[in-house]
Amino acid sequence: MFSLAELFGIAISSIGVTYIFSGLIPGQMKDKERFKLSALIAIPSLLLHEFAHKFVAIAFGMSATYHANFWGLFIGVALKTMGLPIFFVPAYVSISAFTATKTGLILTGLAGPALNGFLFAITYPLEKYMKTRNQHILLYVTRQINMWLLILNLLPIPGTDGFNALRYLLA
Repeated sequence: MFSLAELFGIAISSIGVTYIFSGLIPGQMKDKERFKLSALIAIPSLLLHEFAHKFVAIAFGMSATYHANFWGLFIGVALKTMGLPIFFVPAYVSISAFTATKTGLILTGLAGPALNGFLFAITYPLEKYMKTRNQHILLYVTRQINMWLLILNLLPIPGTDGFNALRYLLA
């Protein structure tokens, strides 16, 4: 299901997004704790997004491969380090379009943002069950990360899911 290269890419992109999104965590916290909390949220948010693309593509009979975007991760880390607004593509799934249908390509393109939209939306009903400050922080950061992943991925800018879905829709 996953090649060694994909597993390596998953590891590298996971470390990168953990660092990049650690700045979204509010409050006074040691860097190590901030990094751990960021990893707890950012890694599943990124991987579930990319796996949604991969598994929807496979369901439509296409082959799909996960790739870390090393250049995108470098840009994201550099922007975060400089304290600038962050816009980057940490990973992507390449698909073989030999057997692709228009519907399959559109749904594959929208699968990742749809998953982030679900993770964003589910935080609201879960809020009433949070008892501790740490649980509220976890939910808040989950909401923020998935909101930004949803918004940035739906922008119709080349390289984003929104651009790809729109391109396939208009083809």
